[in-house]
Amino acid sequence: MITPFSVNLAHAKRLMLTGDTVDAEEAARIGWVSRVVPHDRLMDECEKICLVPQIGVKLTKDSVNRAMEEMVFKKPIKHNLELLALFDNSTSPERKEFNAISKADGLRAALNWRDARFKAP
Repeated sequence: MITPFSVNLAHAKRLMLTGDTVDAEEAARIGWVSRVVPHDRLMDECEKICLVPQIGVKLTKDSVNRAMEEMVFKKPIKHNLELLALFDNSTSPERKEFNAISKADGLRAALNWRDARFKAP
């Protein structure tokens, strides 16, 4: 899970615990993307990167990614995989119900069931 490394901890927890999605403006506001540009200006923005030699773009991206992996990604990702395995092999009445609804009526129905459980009467 790289979300905590791509946005601040509060936003990461909110997104991971709620399953909320964000639009482009919200993604920029929380730092998930560097900026949002109108569709008609997208190619102009891309051309800035295209002016850099391809090998420079590739090596820069690789060096940043490797640095992040070495600094912080490997251990949390390993831990997250272990937690996912535990979660996938665990059962609870809520999980069974969620899975049954999802299988019968789709993920949206299961998410609606989940959300309805937390609404005030």
